[in-house]
Amino acid sequence: MNRINNIIFKSALLFALFVYGVPHVPARATANFRLEMNSEYSFTENGNATVKKTVRLTNLTTNVYPSVYYLDLPEDASDVLAADDSGRIQATVTYENGSRQVKVPIKKEILGQNQSINFVLTYETRSLAKQDDPYWIITIPAFSSTEEIGVYSVRIVLPESWGIPPTIQPPSREQYFWTYEELMNNPIIISYVPLLDTPTPTPSSASPVFTVVVGVLLGISVFILLYSTGKKFLT
Repeated sequence: MNRINNIIFKSALLFALFVYGVPHVPARATANFRLEMNSEYSFTENGNATVKKTVRLTNLTTNVYPSVYYLDLPEDASDVLAADDSGRIQATVTYENGSRQVKVPIKKEILGQNQSINFVLTYETRSLAKQDDPYWIITIPAFSSTEEIGVYSVRIVLPESWGIPPTIQPPSREQYFWTYEELMNNPIIISYVPLLDTPTPTPSSASPVFTVVVGVLLGISVFILLYSTGKKFLT
């Protein structure tokens, strides 16, 4: 059973790396900020997902501040919206380093150590859920960042009609919720493909050859015994 789980996970992992590559979160100002991000993926019965990323950036220095922040997007992402505490932000979808990204301008200057800025990014995508008729496979790409990671978590909301998936990788303490330590730069794979039952071996009956051999040996033993007894009586 564990071997089958590993095969499914490795296959889905290779698929995720092939489709998405190794995702990253570039920023104009790097290594000077602490990132906190909570991501939620809510799936509908037809496989569409609404993605919500709640981001908090904290300045760790006294003399720099970010003016723009970049986040990776799926190729089919639509209805891309961003907002901060003061309202909607005019986010721009661009291509950077061969990947589709959203550029979120930082309107508030967080100049000063331990100063923070919050914003929320939402979008729709159909590329995270694939259907191997009639079963669904969910793949959430791995996450990495050039900033110091303060908090990172992922929550996934699945339709009740899909039932309970037999394969969830990597494991987590809370169902459908992962921390950064639990993910360790790995993608999340949720598969509804049923696992194959491993047959339980049953005790086999004695081999016919073994039975014949035992019968022959017993026959020889009886013959020797009778021969020895008869010879004794004759003498």
